[in-house]
Amino acid sequence: MLRGNIKFNKIATKKHLIIGIGVIIAAAACWVSLMLIYPREQTDSPVATVNGEPISVYEFNQRMRMNRTRILLHFQTQYGAQETPEFWTSSFDGEVPLEMLKKEALDECIRIKLQQLLARDKGLVQDISYAAFLKQFNHENNRRKAAIKAKEVIYGPVQYSEETYFEYVFSNMQSQLKDKLKGKEIAYTSEDLRQYYEATKAKYAKEARITIEKIAVTYVDQDGKVMESRKKEAKLIMQKAKERLEKGESFGELAEAYNETDEEKKSHGAQIFDSSSARTDRKYYPELLKEVSKLGAGQTSGIIEIGNTLFIVKCVEKQNGGYETFNEAKEKVETDYVSSQYESLIDKMVKGANTFFKKSRIPPLTFALRV
Repeated sequence: MLRGNIKFNKIATKKHLIIGIGVIIAAAACWVSLMLIYPREQTDSPVATVNGEPISVYEFNQRMRMNRTRILLHFQTQYGAQETPEFWTSSFDGEVPLEMLKKEALDECIRIKLQQLLARDKGLVQDISYAAFLKQFNHENNRRKAAIKAKEVIYGPVQYSEETYFEYVFSNMQSQLKDKLKGKEIAYTSEDLRQYYEATKAKYAKEARITIEKIAVTYVDQDGKVMESRKKEAKLIMQKAKERLEKGESFGELAEAYNETDEEKKSHGAQIFDSSSARTDRKYYPELLKEVSKLGAGQTSGIIEIGNTLFIVKCVEKQNGGYETFNEAKEKVETDYVSSQYESLIDKMVKGANTFFKKSRIPPLTFALRV
């Protein structure tokens, strides 16, 4: 009996040893992978300096992540390229995706850092290092986690991503900085605003007034569930309505025949889109508004599928909304003018900046392409 126990203990010990070795190997592999992706000498060092202020590898990589999809889309659209293992280092008519990504990231980092420097000079922030931001980011997410655990109300997301929280913090800083610069670095008169309004009047166009009639057939039951049989039936109904319209039958008569409620039958599905309903339209009818906007007065759409409903729409009337007057738009004009002057100011700062780029400290490819 004792011999059997000794044998069993040896087997158990051997098994635990194998498991232990496996855990150590896995941990070591994980550590090596992390070191390959986040080399210590690179994460601890700036990739560039702007007017003596460092840009850390973390913030550089954040901008690479932010621009990754856009750069990929550029090469897919321009050259029909696919994201293969060789894609990022391949040349397409002299353009190399990774080099373009690095340049975009650096340009954005410089512009961001100069704005942070200006905000610090104006006393709006004290520490503009990325390490300080990451500390604030982690603190905010921990605060939210604790609030949820305590069943307290929080506003915004349950947890921020690094990129989302940076944009939130940075945009708030920009707003404060613009207010701080108004009347000083950004000075203007009422005449300046009026001239800006005239030069950019298209921005202050009112919503066009569009009156439509529509035929609408849904394919959901009373509980909101999609019925495949009803969907097929709805498509046949709308195809029949389309054919009858093409033969010259009255849209109003067909709306009375095919619309599902008495109110829709009686009104021919009438609906008006204009400045008074713009907010509601964008919230509840964005896709329908998009399709309606394509039509001229008297034109009829094809069959449009939105949500669980099929539509045929006729534009009865379309009136240009005109423009907001200067006085109506003055607050928006001032905000837009200050923003344009602010961007011009930052452009000048970028041109005059003393930038030193440390190419040897750029992260490796795996670091750059991590999503």
